[in-house]
Amino acid sequence: MTRQEVVMKAVAGRLSWLQAADILGITPRQVRRLHLKYRTEGVKAILDNRGGKQRRRRVPLEVLQELFRLRRDRYPDFSVTHFHEHVTERHGLKLSYTFCKRVLQDAGLAERAPGRGKYRRKRERRPLVGMLLHLDASTHAWLSGLPMQDLMVMLDDADGRILHARFVEQEDTLSTLFALSDCWSAMDASPSSTRTVGATLLPPTRLAAESCARRVRCNACCVQ
Repeated sequence: MTRQEVVMKAVAGRLSWLQAADILGITPRQVRRLHLKYRTEGVKAILDNRGGKQRRRRVPLEVLQELFRLRRDRYPDFSVTHFHEHVTERHGLKLSYTFCKRVLQDAGLAERAPGRGKYRRKRERRPLVGMLLHLDASTHAWLSGLPMQDLMVMLDDADGRILHARFVEQEDTLSTLFALSDCWSAMDASPSSTRTVGATLLPPTRLAAESCARRVRCNACCVQ
């Protein structure tokens, strides 16, 4: 916690001033001086801390305590916007919305908005068809009245075109080889690389792909 957040929690009664002193790493005498300064000069003197210069607008301690009391006792479930409207219109507190929201958050009486996730640059698609294929399977009750099945889909990274889609009982090596054989038999040239989720198969040439297809057909006959 920052110094400002510790002071706000102490003013709101969520921490004692001795606990605040322990958190801030200062002596009880220093925290007593801090408390006295806060009571006499208001919150701005502590929050800004700009060499003790006179502030044109200062929020008295009593106003903050009343703000925190209303938040805790009367409007704990209100949003900050709704709460600010009530305390300014019905209770006569002269506070801006921004200041009200900030001190409530510092005192732990209002939640902070979750931070934005890290920006990630969108990956560029491959420039040529067949350079990169994506293969994945999703388990779901796709057809009414039938048990859950895996829908295997292979698409081209360059244009998003679906090259293969098939229902199988369970994604395995055999179903993956069927998908690869189906796609490569319809393409003029084998892809330079294939990325699969859950399995990695990289036949380097068309000869290897045809060999895989022959093994698939043999295995299918044996299974039947």
